[in-house]
Amino acid sequence: MRRYFFIVCYLMFLSLNTFCSYADSEYRKVNTSQGKVIVGLDKDAALEKFGLPTSVTEDLWYYPGPPETFFVYFPSASLLAIHLYPRFCEGSVDVPIEFKALGDFSDFQIKDITSEVELLLSEPKDFILKKPAILIPKREGRYQILMRYKDIFSNPSNIIIKKSKREAEKERLLSINVLPFKPIIPYQSKLEFIALGTFFNSSEGKYFIRDISSEAQWFIRQGKNIMSLKDNQIYSSFLGKFKVFSKFRDLESFPQEAEVKDINFLNQALKHITLLPEFILVPLEKKINLRAFGTYYHNKVEDITHKVRWKISDKDIVLPLENGEFLSKSLGITEVIAKLDDLESLPVKIIVIGKKDLSLTPVDYKKTEERKISSDDLIGDITKDAKRLSKSFEERRLSLIKIIPDYLRIPLGDNRQLAALGVYTNNTEEDLTLLGEWISSDNRIATVSKGKVSTLSLGEIKIHAKFQGVKSIPASVIVEGPKLISIIISPQNSQISMKDKLNLKAEGYFSDSSRKDIISLVTWEITNSRIIKIEKGVVRPLRIGETQVYAGYSGIKSLPASIKVIFTIQWLLEMIFIIISFLILSIIILFSVLYFITKHEKNKLLSLYKNPRDFIISLYDNLKGILIIFGIRYKEVMAPLTFAELIEKRYSIKDNLFLRFTEKFEEAKYSKHILQFEYAYSVLNDYNGFLKVLFSNHNKFFLLLRYCLTLLHRRPLSIISKSLQLAKSD
Repeated sequence: MRRYFFIVCYLMFLSLNTFCSYADSEYRKVNTSQGKVIVGLDKDAALEKFGLPTSVTEDLWYYPGPPETFFVYFPSASLLAIHLYPRFCEGSVDVPIEFKALGDFSDFQIKDITSEVELLLSEPKDFILKKPAILIPKREGRYQILMRYKDIFSNPSNIIIKKSKREAEKERLLSINVLPFKPIIPYQSKLEFIALGTFFNSSEGKYFIRDISSEAQWFIRQGKNIMSLKDNQIYSSFLGKFKVFSKFRDLESFPQEAEVKDINFLNQALKHITLLPEFILVPLEKKINLRAFGTYYHNKVEDITHKVRWKISDKDIVLPLENGEFLSKSLGITEVIAKLDDLESLPVKIIVIGKKDLSLTPVDYKKTEERKISSDDLIGDITKDAKRLSKSFEERRLSLIKIIPDYLRIPLGDNRQLAALGVYTNNTEEDLTLLGEWISSDNRIATVSKGKVSTLSLGEIKIHAKFQGVKSIPASVIVEGPKLISIIISPQNSQISMKDKLNLKAEGYFSDSSRKDIISLVTWEITNSRIIKIEKGVVRPLRIGETQVYAGYSGIKSLPASIKVIFTIQWLLEMIFIIISFLILSIIILFSVLYFITKHEKNKLLSLYKNPRDFIISLYDNLKGILIIFGIRYKEVMAPLTFAELIEKRYSIKDNLFLRFTEKFEEAKYSKHILQFEYAYSVLNDYNGFLKVLFSNHNKFFLLLRYCLTLLHRRPLSIISKSLQLAKSD
């Protein structure tokens, strides 16, 4: 290992000095005192070139030969810097700009890391971001851009966005689409509508979609009343239905129906797909771009062009490329549908014509290209051209209708989309979803219109599609129980003190618009389980702090409910009271136990009354222990009578109580004659008399502490003479 260490150190030094001379080669060989070392290969390349090594470490592989012994060194590379390109650029509104991030690594390699970094914008709302690093400007202005990877930032890039060239050129606004599609707006909330303009650029012969929300005028129509809006934001201050539309360049959008409901949840699933432009006339070998916009149930609008799959009725006419781009291949009429999940957009009709038939300026090809024509003339030309191209289909006959899918399970209250595909005798297919007649075997269970199945009750039905006298094979539809859509926890924000409890409520919202208490079914997730605990929806605080709670069931997780446990004086006082009460109770219990133990010791002492000698000796030993507790330690080398004299002098005891008691103790301990019970009774009186004198020399607090200590040491204090008489009578 020491040899490997020196080689690695040498190589790191050598690689810094020789990098420039070897930068252009695939790998390089370095001769060291330990042998040849190869640098510049990754491990996959080394395995492919040299095979398996004999010995490996993290950075070094060893090959002993033959023909020669050598090492392969793999320096661990780390990102040193990020270089953002271009450093400065000018762009136009709606014209994409692409950026590149190049990483400078410690192994002297420079790599494209655009897909790994995060793009930071000075004004994110003014751009549409397409991954990996493509920006579509929405407004004019000066902006700055950075790239970030972990804690490493790139150099700044400055861009200037000017007015779109498309606006400066002659362009025709063909239509305006307002999104989100048929939104359901929660009461007393705000919703921002979007206006998408479909434009035709006569000089380039291109269709394009542009967000004109900030440029258009906005209006609300409720019944016959029309009210102008300041901008595209609507605050739902009333319940009911209304329509929203916009105007731009004297063109008015189709009214978008909206409804305000008193609800507090919205599903996050995809609701509708809008595919634009709705109609395209294009010459051969021309590229066209379609854009798909998804509306979600919670009213989010998203460009989902990169997510959808494409369904083309005649794939010989247009060729799909990528990201909504198509190439016209042959003359004819075809329809394109965007599909995502179980949803399909309305079809976009594409007519591919010959370059001599109609110019994309657009003008009448029979006249000069400079002559301006009206929109009516253009529509007429398109209609005639469509009729001419449709002659080829007059000979075909409808032979079969297929319903896709032919088996469907739908939760009650939910909707699903079916498609009807017509198969003709000339082996062509056509989407008949909108053209065909839809039939449900039981309208009490589910109804169907234009392929959309709306559920009403549980059960199973058969659905047919009929067109030009041809009836499809039935599709089976089973309406199941309602599906859980979301979970709402109430209350959403709570404050409780440490002494309180909180009852949470978990309500499930189902696809049939029903609500149900599912508190017994959900599982609880707490972000900080040290703050609270939850049992059957009951929140009990554990400590002061704030946490969030989630409820989950059947794969659905609720939005978080915030619970804050706060400090209150009342709770503090209650805690102090509880602690003091606990301490008092503990002290009472402790002293009760010690009292009864000490009483038991006292009874043991009294049980010696039949033997006065032992009784007197035990009584003296008990008194010595009491004196020690009172701070008077008995010295074993001192004679008992001498000790008694010192005690009597210290406490000024009259009548020689302690001295007399000590003499009787020595008589009981050293004499051999028989002692009578009356003698023990006299000793007990001297014992109690001495204790009385001892107690009179101290204050009550001192005596209380010493009494506690005597209980702790199980030393009984005064023994009433009657107790001895009772013991004698026993």
